[in-house]
Formats: sequence, structure tokens, C-alpha cells
Amino acid sequence: MQMQPAPWVEANSDSAQVFDPLKIKYDIPGISNTINVGQELRLTIILTNTGAPLYSGMKNQRRGLGYKWDNAEKGTYITPLMCDLYSTLKQEIIIKGPKSSGEHTLRIGYMAEKPDTFIPFGVGLYIEAY
Repeated sequence: MQMQPAPWVEANSDSAQVFDPLKIKYDIPGISNTINVGQELRLTIILTNTGAPLYSGMKNQRRGLGYKWDNAEKGTYITPLMCDLYSTLKQEIIIKGPKSSGEHTLRIGYMAEKPDTFIPFGVGLYIEAY
């Protein structure tokens, strides 16, 4: 069996979702490149999608934004998407700084609780934790 690279697909009884995480970029205006260990930050994120729509959820389960520090096993659930992402969406998020000091990579992405899914968007942000 040979599989070709393709956009990520999620299917359930309500609908099927196909989107390419590499077509979704994010910007967090005003984010500092330093953060305190464990510090909670309320930030505004701007998501830009140049691919297929990213749907905010189905009837039975909302999907949302999540984040990861470095290569953590699991993502941390932040908040449901305010609405479907067709082009640009500006939304507030809350993140908590990493558990240890040093250089870290913050990754923002799509997250579902069931199945436990974290799919990063674009590239990560390099941040130093103190």
C-alpha cells in the first residue's frame, strides 16, 4: 500500500472535514519572545486560512484551538473556534507558559478532545522562559 501526502481528514456521523494545516498561518501581534515559567497570558491571535475551510465543530462536539510547548505528548485545549475559518479570524486565546526555563517552541493548532488530536498550524514561535 502506498499513501500520498494529503490534507488531514476528519469524519464522523455529522460531517467530514478536510483541511490542510500548512495553509493555516497564525500571528500573535504583540507577543513577547520571553515568558515567565507557568505564566498565564491572554493574547489575541489572527488566523489566516488560504485552503479549504476549517469548521468550528459539529452538533455533538466542538473543535478548537490548542497549543503545545516543544514536543509535549499532548496539546492543551484553549478555546472553541468562534466560527468556521474560511479566510481570516481574530480571536482571543489564553496560554500558560512552559513548566521549565530555557528556550521553547510554542505551537498553535487545531485540537479535538475525542479522538485526542493536535494538528499544528504553520511554524512555531521561539520563546525564552524564565
